[in-house]
Amino acid sequence: MRPDPTLPSHITLFLTVLLLAFFESHATAGDPPLPVAALHRDSPVDFDAEIVPFLRQNCFACHNQTKAKADLILETPAAILKGGESGSSVEPGKAETSLLFLSAAHLDEPPMPPANNKSNAADLNPEQLALLKLWIDQGAKGNSQSSPPAPKTWRHSDHEPIYTVALSSDGRFAACGRGHHVHVYDLLQQNLVADLVDPDLDNVAHRDFVHAIAFGPDGTLATGGYREVKIWRLPDVANVAEIPSPGEHTASASSPDGKWRALGLADGSIQLFDQTNPSAAPAVVKDHTAAVNALAFLPDSATLISGSVDKTLRRRTLAELAKSDAIPTQTEVVSVTSIEKGTRLAFGTQDNKIQLVSVSAFQPTPAPAAATEPPTIETVEMTGAAAPATILRTVLIKEVEHLISAGTDASVRIWSIANKNQVRALSVGAPVVALDTSVDGTKVVVQRAGAGAARVFKLDDGALIKDLELDPVSSAKLAALQLDEQMNTRVANLYKTEVPKAEELLKKEREAADKAEKDLPTAREALVAKQAEFEKKTTEKLQADEALKQLPKEDPKQAELQRAVETAKTELEKAEVEFTGAKRDVAALETSGEQSLKQAEELSRKFEDTKAKLAAFEAKVEALKSQRETLGKQIAEEVPKLEITGVTFSEDGSRIATAQKDGAVRFYNAKDGAALESVATQPGISALSANRDDQIVTRLDDGRSVTWSTNRRWSLAGKIGDGQDPAVFPDRVTALAFSPDGNVLATGSGVPSRSGELKFWNSTSLKRIAENVDAHSDTISDLDFSPEGTQVVTGSPDKFVKTFDIATGKVVGSFESHTSNVLGVAWSHDGRLLASGSADQELKLWDQETGEQVRTITGWEQEITSVAFYSKSNEQVLTTSGDKKLRLDNQVFATTDDFQYAAAVSPDGKFIVSGGEDGVLRVWNAARQPVMTFPSPNAKPGEGVATAGGR
Repeated sequence: MRPDPTLPSHITLFLTVLLLAFFESHATAGDPPLPVAALHRDSPVDFDAEIVPFLRQNCFACHNQTKAKADLILETPAAILKGGESGSSVEPGKAETSLLFLSAAHLDEPPMPPANNKSNAADLNPEQLALLKLWIDQGAKGNSQSSPPAPKTWRHSDHEPIYTVALSSDGRFAACGRGHHVHVYDLLQQNLVADLVDPDLDNVAHRDFVHAIAFGPDGTLATGGYREVKIWRLPDVANVAEIPSPGEHTASASSPDGKWRALGLADGSIQLFDQTNPSAAPAVVKDHTAAVNALAFLPDSATLISGSVDKTLRRRTLAELAKSDAIPTQTEVVSVTSIEKGTRLAFGTQDNKIQLVSVSAFQPTPAPAAATEPPTIETVEMTGAAAPATILRTVLIKEVEHLISAGTDASVRIWSIANKNQVRALSVGAPVVALDTSVDGTKVVVQRAGAGAARVFKLDDGALIKDLELDPVSSAKLAALQLDEQMNTRVANLYKTEVPKAEELLKKEREAADKAEKDLPTAREALVAKQAEFEKKTTEKLQADEALKQLPKEDPKQAELQRAVETAKTELEKAEVEFTGAKRDVAALETSGEQSLKQAEELSRKFEDTKAKLAAFEAKVEALKSQRETLGKQIAEEVPKLEITGVTFSEDGSRIATAQKDGAVRFYNAKDGAALESVATQPGISALSANRDDQIVTRLDDGRSVTWSTNRRWSLAGKIGDGQDPAVFPDRVTALAFSPDGNVLATGSGVPSRSGELKFWNSTSLKRIAENVDAHSDTISDLDFSPEGTQVVTGSPDKFVKTFDIATGKVVGSFESHTSNVLGVAWSHDGRLLASGSADQELKLWDQETGEQVRTITGWEQEITSVAFYSKSNEQVLTTSGDKKLRLDNQVFATTDDFQYAAAVSPDGKFIVSGGEDGVLRVWNAARQPVMTFPSPNAKPGEGVATAGGR
């Protein structure tokens, strides 16, 4: 005890001695008292703000509404005053005689918390004991809120465990809550694509650790933090610039720096547009006398080369656009590109030649009076070329500069600039209308005239990599229909086997009822006969008894009558046994008949219900089959007719884009040609090119050029809750899920050991639809929607699994069997089963209709932390656990380096992701082989490196 400097020294000494004596008198023999700090304050102690935090940390685990050891609850002042088995735990105004303080300070038996307790509760420190003592001395007052006040300040932690993961419905994107961050990965391109940031925060998504995350079917992302949910969306591609139609243009080019776009027109004029200032009028020059067929910027982005039907090449600087130098050619120029770092040009001509010329060979216009030497033009022999090279590109193949040419002769040719000879020819099957090369010089994408897929080739050996899917959206829909049809067929087949079984059970029960009904009249007749016989024998026994009674003892007939009495008694006993048996037989037949009838009625309902389900699933199968066949026919008939009008690699070379006449632009992974996404632009696309900063340029049939930003990044689109108001969420949002149609967002929250609140929100307006604030008596740890989207299943540390109706928020079913915290729940894709995983190290499967436990699976070494049904074609259950292992049912398929908190699987089972205490996001493929590993982007050197192909 520290002396109070405001008191006289003799009083301070007296109080110190008094307190020491008090502690000594209450000290236990085996556990010395804990130190209590000196607290000097007159203001009242706030129970919620000052007492609840350390009680929650060290006491609530054993003394809460759900689990009250010794019947003692410490969550509210009223409950504390009420006390438990030993009576009131607090005497207001007298901490020195209050059991709560004495136990906490280890001044009385039993000391609390107990040593080596399973909840890892620690002894209260001196300051906490001083607060508890002062609160009691002040009268143990307070009206405890259902939720504690929000923290006033937040400190960002460098610790970045992954508590939650999610996969987009198409399996492309994986998101994880990593500490305060939300990181999104593109699994097809194997890279981090987003570190979500709330503009109101300091480069993080949430103030608190992220405990819940969910993707909607449209790609919307929801994340849960302390008293708030944030909605993140990907924007559509944006029209960032539009160049008005200058009339029919015959050539176009963008400068390497992306600032300028030049258009050549049929009348020989050129229009130059500043793409950074779309509203500015174009600069116009006309010094060709015929159509401009070819345009190219030099690498400096300040010099423009043009080629024309008028048999000239012209060079001009953007600073003096009206002045140009010229090189005359032997025939019409159809294409042009710069080579050798812009010092020379390669151009294609109408006579099927490719020619090379130095940029320094351009002569002023008009030509000077003095005679000049004609420019030296080298010719590349177009061996085998049957058409002009209307397309020319320069590309570095293995660090050596090459030319690529294409035209109407259905081939793409690769030329050595140094040797001026053809290196390789690729047969593409139709005239080439567009091509582009990757920045690394390894691939070329080619679009042929008319209908047909764009083709991707390797440049070093000419091998075909892939024909890009013309309509991957329809293909994905078809695959989803096939998967749904397979799943529903499987369920229908299950009901097909259940229907005859149910019918056989019903038949047997009805036969039993019929037999009981048939046998009952005979049994009743036998009962009447046995009753009459019993009554007769009773009379005979009475008569024999009476005769024996009337006969004098000395009468010689005494022995004879005695024998008659014994005979009558024996016959009566036999008749009574037979009468009793007959009554029992009738009662048994009546009971069994009633039971059989009742059971038959129940089996009849089950039989009819099973038949109805079979019919429903068969109808689903037929409907899905019809949709699949219709879509398959449509794909077979319509997709081959789709006309691709432009192809390009993105500026960084990671993606390929194709454009269709209807305005659809589709993106593909440049590594393997896998479809990424499809976006809608304006219809009438005639050409496509890439621009700087994730932009593409579409040229339309009406002459306009439109620049689109493809830099689609998740941005904050809305919030539910403000991180403060407990009326919206009482504490952390610990569970999130979107309905299958994406219209409803379900949230699970609650105050630990006090409440579990379930709420449903319109995912567009973010307005509440329904709620159940008493869903559980502890925080909701996980939830999942039913396949039809009308119910959710929830799990909680209160050990219950429950189902709720989303329209009303009311409980539909309750499932109780776990002996510890339920940490993960899932609804099977076919709707028949629920799965729940618990800290009791058991996975349980439930029949969601009957509530019966179907199966209990064991084998985990620590708590099961998450569950998910694997796929529509395989209803095994994927689990993570504190034992660092991932399992399907109880079969281990992966062992990680640390405690695993969460896992997710794509609907088709192609990807599994998991995360845990080490902050590493791990990815497995459909064969359950590790394919990617992503440590935190904030990890320090040596803490792991992102890898493809596993660890």
